[in-house]
Amino acid sequence: MASPSSNPLSAAEITAAQREYQSKLTASSIIAYQAHSASLAKATSRSYGPRQAEWRLWCESKRPGMTDGDLVSEEKLSLYLQEAVINRKVRARGKAQHSTPETGDDAVVGYSSVESTVSALCDLWQVQRSQNLNPYPHPRGVAVKGLLKQMAQYKAERKRAAFADRGANTIQDGHTDDQFQSVLATLWRQGLEKPEISLRTLFDITFSHSTLTRGEDTRHAELADIFTIELQNQGPTRCFPLIATIDASKTNKTGKPWYAACLRTKNVQSCPVGALSFYLLYRFTLGSEEFPDFDHRKKWYRRRVLKGYPWQLEKEISYDTQLQHVKAAYRAAGIVSTHWTHLQRKVGSQRAEEAGADEASIRRLGRWNNDQMTRVYLTNLPLEAMKAVAGYSTNNPHSYYVARAAVEPPPSLLRQVFPEIEKWEGRVLLGKDNFVQDIAASGFLNFLIQARLVILQDAALLSTTYPSHSLWRLPVFQSYEFGAFQRQVLAAEDSPQINLAEAVMQSFPIVAEQLQQQATMVQGIARASDSLARTHQDQLVGRFDDLSLQVSRLAEEARRRTIKVSMTEEEYVRFRQSTTLPPEAPRAQEATPPLEMSRSEQPPPPPSTLSTVITLATNAVPEYRMNRTI
Repeated sequence: MASPSSNPLSAAEITAAQREYQSKLTASSIIAYQAHSASLAKATSRSYGPRQAEWRLWCESKRPGMTDGDLVSEEKLSLYLQEAVINRKVRARGKAQHSTPETGDDAVVGYSSVESTVSALCDLWQVQRSQNLNPYPHPRGVAVKGLLKQMAQYKAERKRAAFADRGANTIQDGHTDDQFQSVLATLWRQGLEKPEISLRTLFDITFSHSTLTRGEDTRHAELADIFTIELQNQGPTRCFPLIATIDASKTNKTGKPWYAACLRTKNVQSCPVGALSFYLLYRFTLGSEEFPDFDHRKKWYRRRVLKGYPWQLEKEISYDTQLQHVKAAYRAAGIVSTHWTHLQRKVGSQRAEEAGADEASIRRLGRWNNDQMTRVYLTNLPLEAMKAVAGYSTNNPHSYYVARAAVEPPPSLLRQVFPEIEKWEGRVLLGKDNFVQDIAASGFLNFLIQARLVILQDAALLSTTYPSHSLWRLPVFQSYEFGAFQRQVLAAEDSPQINLAEAVMQSFPIVAEQLQQQATMVQGIARASDSLARTHQDQLVGRFDDLSLQVSRLAEEARRRTIKVSMTEEEYVRFRQSTTLPPEAPRAQEATPPLEMSRSEQPPPPPSTLSTVITLATNAVPEYRMNRTI
C-alpha cells in the first residue's frame, strides 16, 4: 500500500484545494446567515437591517484610519453611539411620536432607539463570529452598558422636563369595563353600514381580550387552526371552548403547537365565541365566500380568519388595516392608549388577576414562558384564567353556567344555520364515502356544529338590543320558530338557574372562606385516614401471610408423620361400617393379630376427588390414607 507521501501534491494543487475549501466555508456561512435572518421576527428584521446598514456606512467613512472594516467591537460601538446615535435628532415618524410643545424641533432619539441599535450590532457581531471573521469579544461590555445606563437616566429626566404623560405605559394605560362595553356596542351598531368589517373587528378585540393574544397572532390565524373539544365537569352548561392553534408567532418559530382558548362569556355582547360564529355566518351566507370544501385541503386550509377583501381569502389583513379599525373603535368610546393592537393582552391579564386567577394560570393563558410540561403533557388550557376573563367564579370549579344556553333550539331550527353541515357531518366525522381522515377538518366542523347553537342562543338576546343589524335579515331569524325559541331564551335569561355554591361565595365571602377551610381540613383528614387504613391493611395482610406460612409448615410436618392405630377385628368391622369405604375382597378365616393403621408416606390425591381408603399391606395390616385438608 502506498504511503500518503508517495504522491505529494504540488504547491499549486495545495493552493487550489485551500481556495476550494475556503469558498465552501464562505458559501456555508452565507447560507447560515440567511437562515438566521429568516428566523428573526419580521419586526426585528425591519429594525436590524437599516441599523446594520448605517453601521457599515459609518465604518466606511472612517477609512483608511479604520482598518478592520465593519467588524464590531466594544470600542468601535462605543464611539459609534457617541458620534452617530446619541443626541441625533429623531426622523419624521419618531418626531411625530416624541416631540412636544416644550421640545419642539429639538427632539432626539431616546433610550429605546439606542438599545435597538446596540442589539442590532450585537447580532451582526454574532454572525461575524460564527464566520471566524471577528476576533473581538462580545461588544456589550462595561463601556456600552455604561452608555445605556446613562441614556436611561437621561430619558427619565427628559420626560419630566418635557412634561410627558406620566400615565402612559402604566396600569392607567387601559380602559374600564364600561368603556370596553361601549366599544363593543359601537361595533354592533355598525352592523347596518359595514357589517363584515365590524364583525371582524369585534372578534379581533374580544378574542385578544379573552386569550391575551398579540395582534399578529390573530392576523396569522387560518380556518384550519380553529377547533373545539368538550371539557368535562365544568358546570351545569356543557363546555365547548373556542381554541386556535398558534404554531407561528413572535416567540414560536419552530411550529410548536401553542393554543389560544376562550369560553362563552356571561355577557353576550363580549363573547368571542359568538363574535366568530356571527362573523363566519355572515361570510358564508350574506358574503360572497363559499362554505369550506373539506374534500380538498388546498381549497380551505389557507383561508384566513381575519380576511381582507372578499376575493382575498388567503391573504391576511395588514397591520395598518387592523390598527385603523381597532383604533377607530377605541376612540369612539373615548379610550386613549399607546398600544392599540396590544392593549387587550394587557387589560385581559389585569381582569383575570382581579377575578382571582393566579399568576401561573395567567402565564399559561398568555403563553408566557411555556415550559416543556405545559407544551407537551398538559392540555395547555388554563381553565382558571379562562373562567376569570369570561366572568365566572374561580373559587368554584363547577361555576360554568351560561343562562342563555339553558334552552336548546329544536333540530329543525338548527338545520337552518350552516345547512351544509348535514352534507359533511357523516363524511368528515364518521368517515363515510371513503373520506380521507382529516383531524383539522373534524375540529373545524365540530366548532361550526357548536357555532350554530351559539348563534341562535346569542341572537335571541342581541337581536332585541341591536335590531337593525344586517344579520337579522336572514330567513332563519324571521321565522315563527325562532320567535318562539327567542321568547324561551329571554325567559331563561331573566330567571337564570341559581348556583348555590357560587351564590354563597358571592354573598357571604367570610362564611364561604371558612367553609372552604373546613372542606380542605376534611379532605386532609380523609387523606390521612385513607393512609392509616392502607397501613393497617398492609399490616393485617402481612400477619395473614405469616400465619399462612406457619400453617403450611405445620401441614408439611404433619404429612411426614405416621399415625399407627391398633384395633381388633370387631373394631375394624365397626369402623368400616361407619365409613364409606369400597368393599374388601373376601379373606380366609384365620386368626389375625391386632391391626396397625398408618398414614402413607406418599402425598395423597386431591381431597375433593378421592375418598378415604384403607388397604392391607403384605403383613395383612390395613393402611389408612387420611385426607390432608386442614
